[in-house]
Amino acid sequence: MELNKCKGFNDLTGNDMTRFRCVEDIFRLCGEEWGYEEIRTPALEYLHLFTQAGTLTPGMLRRAYSFLDWDGWTGSRVVMRPDSTIPAVRHYINEYSEGVARFIYSTPIYVFDVNENKNRERLQFGAELIGKGGVVADSELINMAADVLQRLGREDVQIKLSHAGLIRRSLEEMGLSPKEREDVFNAILNDKKDIIQTIINDGQAYKKLQTLLSVGGSSSAYVKNLVAALGQDLGNADEVKDLANLCDILSAIGVNYEVDFTIGKGFEYYTGMMFRVYVAGQNVGGGGRYDKLIPTLGGDNTPAAGFALYVDYLMGYVDSEEIAATAAPTVLVNVNALAAKDCFDIAAQLREDGFNAVIGDEDECCTAGDYECCCSCRSGYDHCVCCGDDGVFTIVDSGSLEQTTAVCVEEVIEILAGKYEQS
Repeated sequence: MELNKCKGFNDLTGNDMTRFRCVEDIFRLCGEEWGYEEIRTPALEYLHLFTQAGTLTPGMLRRAYSFLDWDGWTGSRVVMRPDSTIPAVRHYINEYSEGVARFIYSTPIYVFDVNENKNRERLQFGAELIGKGGVVADSELINMAADVLQRLGREDVQIKLSHAGLIRRSLEEMGLSPKEREDVFNAILNDKKDIIQTIINDGQAYKKLQTLLSVGGSSSAYVKNLVAALGQDLGNADEVKDLANLCDILSAIGVNYEVDFTIGKGFEYYTGMMFRVYVAGQNVGGGGRYDKLIPTLGGDNTPAAGFALYVDYLMGYVDSEEIAATAAPTVLVNVNALAAKDCFDIAAQLREDGFNAVIGDEDECCTAGDYECCCSCRSGYDHCVCCGDDGVFTIVDSGSLEQTTAVCVEEVIEILAGKYEQS
């Protein structure tokens, strides 16, 4: 009989967790080396934190898991975290209020999807740089995201850049109404560009928008030429200078990138640069600048930006066999009731010396001498230690079935240590 899981939610097996921990360790080490500190926020947050001043698009809010959290008779509506940035910002407002903070975190987000084959619990590794504005901070985050993937052995990383502020400014210059601008911007963020033509009534404005969304390039000159092609008076706009300067920095430090205003998958709170991270054409993460989010939630005017990487994809870049090959040796110590103390002492000393030591019992022991048939020696352990009723320990190599005997705890440890010093 199989017990059903909730649709869109998955178990992680031991092998999955090995790969997850490997990726998490790489991400955490990278964050520490870049000067970021790890935080953790709750799975439940008040819904108003996300609805306040439209911090998430209506489409995203409709897919949030929300319910009443009864507290006496004054229940408040809460939500299972649909986004990881807003809780991190809440944490900053409560604990820091001002100054520069660099956060990293490993966390799941919860998003309902009608497609039952898609995950509704999505693991993310994220980073937030709060209190620093400008293109240097933007390039720091983009470069750090690429660094994580390169440490996972991926050289085929591409960054696709967009700019929320430039898109909004361009829509305004096209003469669109406030509602049209908002609807078009949301359509771009939600990757629903096919409905834009039904939103815009002005054919000339639609043609200009198609120009913005139809071509890509990888230089500051491309950005300036694109703005000129739109026929808009944006040449000296801060948004244009911002994106062009970011392109210059990324080119200088060797980041593989392309400017592409069609990347979608953004948040309504983005105000500046937005980016997506691709590996071999697969989108594995993204981020952006959200300078207005902190004051929207009640904090001071504070620049901020961040990104998240999708763990499911990153785990696929880890070879479990390579991890196993570099893991510490694992020894099965079968405990004979007559020599229990010695057996537990052996296991404790092995762990202290860097081995993995698993406790077995005398039913698994090789005391009968038939080591070739002993299942313990065929169960993925590197060595097996058994104690006979005569107090003599037998050390069995699980691969070759070579046997070595010892008469005391110290001798067992010496023999095992010697085998791995030789190798």
